[in-house]
Amino acid sequence: MGGAEDSRGVQIMTIHKAKGKQFDGVIIVRGGRFDEKLGLMSSFVWPDDTHPFNRSRRILRVGITRAKTHTMILYPMFPTCIITSGYSL
Repeated sequence: MGGAEDSRGVQIMTIHKAKGKQFDGVIIVRGGRFDEKLGLMSSFVWPDDTHPFNRSRRILRVGITRAKTHTMILYPMFPTCIITSGYSL
């Protein structure tokens, strides 16, 4: 993480905080958030981001590409995510 030695163990941070860093493996947790207009939404979709969700996709890509070898996405069944639906995760 920028020091003389690599940090050991688990580090918990936002995707924004992880930008520019690299890890052996990454776990991304997708949750839900409540939007007054749209109801329960995927936490991968940023507020005010509209189709084709370019901003949300770029931010998710940053999180996924922090991993040197593997990425795991913990993904609840509900609410569905418009960005990741159609992919076999």
